[in-house]
Amino acid sequence: MKGAWSVISALGQAILASGVDDWVPLLAIDGLARQHGLADERIRPDQIIDAVVELVEARLVLIGTVTNAGFTPWNGLLALRLKR
Repeated sequence: MKGAWSVISALGQAILASGVDDWVPLLAIDGLARQHGLADERIRPDQIIDAVVELVEARLVLIGTVTNAGFTPWNGLLALRLKR
């Protein structure tokens, strides 16, 4: 891949591909991480957070809550949103 895609991690690209037409729950991101060889349960959570951060910082995704009423993005500093 060339251009901007070359700086997005493989996990980040998989998250984006999964979210083309729908939201991607955290559990699905964990499954994608496992599919990409991130099997060590001690460090996988940090690798998942790193991938999500890279996508949020690139303004490619929003993180938030999905309810029956729809999607509500979380506001505030990224570090505080990630602690949720």
